Amino acid sequence: MDSKREKDMETECAKITTVLLKSRTGEFDLESILFLKLRNLGIYDLGCIGECINLERLDLSGNNITNLGPLSPLRRLLVLNLSANRISNLEPLSSCESLQSLNVAGNVIPSVDNLHALKSLKKLESIRLKDNTYNYSNPVCKNSTYRTLILEIFPNMKVLDGERVVGRGSDLYQLCKDIDDTIKAGMYKNGQLPEVSRVMGAIKTQSPQPRTFSRGIQTVTLIPGDGIGPEISTAVMKIFEAAKAPIQWEERNVTAIKGPGGKWMIPPEAKESMDKHKIGLKGPLKTPIAAGHPSMNLLLRKTFDLYANVRPCVSIEGYKTPYTDVDLVTIRENTEGEYSGIEHVIVDGVVQSIKLITEEASRRIAEYAFEYARNNQRTSVTAVHKANIMRMSDGLFLRKCREVAENFKDVKFTEMYLDTVCLNMVQDPSQFDVLVMPNLYGDILSDLCAGLIGGLGVTPSGNIGANGVAIFESVHGTAPDIAGKDMANPTALLLSAVMMLRHMGLHGHAKKIETACYDTIRDKKVLTKDLGGNSKCSEFTADICRRVQDMD
Repeated sequence: MDSKREKDMETECAKITTVLLKSRTGEFDLESILFLKLRNLGIYDLGCIGECINLERLDLSGNNITNLGPLSPLRRLLVLNLSANRISNLEPLSSCESLQSLNVAGNVIPSVDNLHALKSLKKLESIRLKDNTYNYSNPVCKNSTYRTLILEIFPNMKVLDGERVVGRGSDLYQLCKDIDDTIKAGMYKNGQLPEVSRVMGAIKTQSPQPRTFSRGIQTVTLIPGDGIGPEISTAVMKIFEAAKAPIQWEERNVTAIKGPGGKWMIPPEAKESMDKHKIGLKGPLKTPIAAGHPSMNLLLRKTFDLYANVRPCVSIEGYKTPYTDVDLVTIRENTEGEYSGIEHVIVDGVVQSIKLITEEASRRIAEYAFEYARNNQRTSVTAVHKANIMRMSDGLFLRKCREVAENFKDVKFTEMYLDTVCLNMVQDPSQFDVLVMPNLYGDILSDLCAGLIGGLGVTPSGNIGANGVAIFESVHGTAPDIAGKDMANPTALLLSAVMMLRHMGLHGHAKKIETACYDTIRDKKVLTKDLGGNSKCSEFTADICRRVQDMD
């Protein structure tokens, strides 16, 4: 049955290809086509492909294409793969104004300067350019110059040749600029660059008057939260200060208020802060027990379209649990599923809750999971589902995962039922790497995984949203019974803040703080009660600060 279906699909694809490339027979409604994969077909003439004006995803890799002119009408195109062709001129793509991801690796583009023709593509976030004909003769500056040029042209770039980068003002961008300026200043000698300090942004040389470079202080919206939230937030701020992290905090309250028409919303000043700074750090929040009051976490996700919840679960050396080799990441779709909030009473005693799954959200979370795996040197992605029971909803989610997997051949893709994942997880968690799943499954499975490494008190979490917004958070409760008693464990919020630093490109500061935290736990001398010690939160924080300062 499967082989027959595959043969039918191949036949259909061949017919579409014939229509697109050779004729206008009218056999297909070209404007209805949203996705095309025409790989390794020897194509050199794109024919009437430009008439598929609603195309969103197009894969033309492995052909003999030289002229991109027929693609210029595709203004709704989001993802375009042109790798392994014979393309030298990218200018026709300048009208593809919706383009977000472009792969032109393995072509004959003569210079990175050719990319200036695409400067109008303001939405472009991912590009692959490796293995083209250009190169740089400067032996020290190949990578830094290359990246600096790309970020100058595309300030919103997030992924370059499979590696995460951040646009202007980021630590990585400034570091590349510093290296380039160092070379231009004649400070590159004997085949070596002077050491670049990530902490102060200064270049250290033997010269009596070293040239220094300033780093911009970045503002983060801080939401301390409720219960123990203010205490652990203070602990994080002290540790950041000890590490000289270039962060300033803008504290905001997000307790929901009723807006026009009685609709619940977060306070305007909190929304304005997040819209402006894009990055937030959040402590635990309580939801007031009042009729109709929404979950605060759910309200934040909807307000900022925080579509991906990312939780790395890694065993901590020195913190004893039944498992010692856990190293996995759960990625949860955060905006729909059973948590869409669509419920109603059919008749007295009968309530219906609707599970909402959409193609757009499913594709978006799958793409994020595969990009995350590729950018973090992870080898596999497992889609968790129950499509055997919920054939339409989970079936749609699974189909989108399969489609996205086709564009990431370097990442192994598997699919597994939720119950099977739970069984295998408690037997041998080392068999998993990155797991992607709908909302409810992610809520349950991510907590299960947190339990494998010691609980929510040591598990970081980040929520990635649209338009560059991201909020990192501790996912444990507010613990009102110990609030104000200096007994709280700040590890989860601290490690979430480390995730935040890496997201912002501040890898040096992130590594320093993370190492100090893990060393304190491994040493076992200063631990809070839930970690097996008797120390106070302030003492645990002070020990991490001391270790951070000792690294300078």
